[in-house]
Amino acid sequence: MVDPENNRISWLNAGHPPGLVVGRRHRGAVTELGATGPLISSVTSGWTVSSTGFGPDDMLVVCTDGVLEARDRHGAEFGVEGLLGVLRRLRPWSADEAVAECRAAVHRFAVDVRRDDATCVALTLSARPVGV
Repeated sequence: MVDPENNRISWLNAGHPPGLVVGRRHRGAVTELGATGPLISSVTSGWTVSSTGFGPDDMLVVCTDGVLEARDRHGAEFGVEGLLGVLRRLRPWSADEAVAECRAAVHRFAVDVRRDDATCVALTLSARPVGV
């Protein structure tokens, strides 16, 4: 859930690849949105909602394991470092550009990109106009 009024995001995650929050100015400082509950099972309790700050200079990037586990011809994975490399080089700083660059980087890197779904979603907040 994105709360632009209070500059926060909240999430639930059952152990899937964590979302990442990366700041425009400090791209090396990454907040990983980790698991907040058990994997899919008969367990119906134990879930928590976590939250963190999320401002106009931040970008949320969420992807499937098909992005992170894409492999090159030597068997190395694209991984979180591959994704963060894309974000560190990103110009301009936009969600659309992040998704396009991530897609292009995975396709350049991987020999097996079609073996699994490879989905990347990014979100930024628009700056509010002055006086609104």
